[in-house]
Amino acid sequence: MRYSALVFVLALIAFAPLAGALERGCAQGIGEWTENLWDGYRIEIAAAEGGAPAQCRAALKSADGKVLFEVAGAEALVNGISGHDINGDGKPDVVIETRRTAGQCCYTYSILTPGGNPPLVRQITTTPPLVFEDRDGDGKVEIATHDFAFVGIEGLGESDSPRPLVVFRLRGNTLYNVSPAYWPEYQREIDVAKNSLSRNGQELLIGRNASSSGVGGGAGKPKELSPADEKQLLDAKGAVLTMVVNYLYGGRGEEGWKTIREMWTDRDKDRIRQAILLSRSRGVLSEINRITAAAKNANQ
Repeated sequence: MRYSALVFVLALIAFAPLAGALERGCAQGIGEWTENLWDGYRIEIAAAEGGAPAQCRAALKSADGKVLFEVAGAEALVNGISGHDINGDGKPDVVIETRRTAGQCCYTYSILTPGGNPPLVRQITTTPPLVFEDRDGDGKVEIATHDFAFVGIEGLGESDSPRPLVVFRLRGNTLYNVSPAYWPEYQREIDVAKNSLSRNGQELLIGRNASSSGVGGGAGKPKELSPADEKQLLDAKGAVLTMVVNYLYGGRGEEGWKTIREMWTDRDKDRIRQAILLSRSRGVLSEINRITAAAKNANQ
């Protein structure tokens, strides 16, 4: 499967050498960074004191040195989007990016408004890294990633698993899914998947291939297939699932479920639909409904 350029960028970020994390921060207790902000505020990142070894601490401080917010992790750095208005309130924000284990899962992004009470606007924790950027040139910052929740579904390898685009906008401390606004990107992924789908693979997946005696087991694997047919079947599953999840994430869910109805074996349609829904519920989109500490404080 071919994925958009953002996947490649995210992969580079995720597996970058440790030294890359030191550019504006600290990794495994090594490195430090001080960044002077506006109105006397500043960010200080350094090795954590008196805590677990190989840990870093990032702190937002006021002009008089008071710690207004702090967070720790194996890696901590100032995201390059800092200084832009991320949540649409007209004030510049800072993003502190931390990782629980150096070079591994997971990322936490602490979005701060210096001068706010409290300064923490929102925290987002994800398996894949996030990209903060103005994707469409309208002056508003989008938060984009690809959802890794489907990696390994139906026994697919990492490179063949669907990784649909997800785009958020933050307004106040509420995260909104604006992915459907970028439908052309989903359409491109769907077209690539359609073009990769072989006739024999589709016939095997539907269950019409004469050499198959039916579907065996919960995974929907046809019996008595040659290794070549098994490979074509797996490729077909990857192509169809990529089409389905891109329809779902692109805001065209009915087209996605229609694809399952038309391109998946009858006796397995309910199971695969539930597997898709379960994976999606555990992915990046779960961040939308998560009640953050900032939201709780605002409502008290």
